[in-house]
Amino acid sequence: MSNSYQFSTFKQLIDATDASGLNKELKKTKLSQANLQEILNYASLMGDCQAIRIILLCGAKATKKAIDLATKPSNNTGEGGHTMAGLYIKSILNHDIDAKLTFAQIKIVPL
Repeated sequence: MSNSYQFSTFKQLIDATDASGLNKELKKTKLSQANLQEILNYASLMGDCQAIRIILLCGAKATKKAIDLATKPSNNTGEGGHTMAGLYIKSILNHDIDAKLTFAQIKIVPL
């Protein structure tokens, strides 16, 4: 029996792991890692992982503070909205995508 877990949606992954444990979980789960690693790497560089978590769970209902923290400019990323995580967050807020989509339904296309 494996001690790793499989998650089919962002919401399941984040419900099951606290913000500080996301990268640890990804290292255990290759399917999740393949789908989420790039987004979460950028998210961690953007600053407040808890803000990312709130937005993934709440979508457009996320607080303004959480949105501001998650998309703030930083020394590492420049404008947050130009990163993969920033684009993902804005897509949720614009209802273009849903945090409950399965990994197979999410297409990440380089610009």
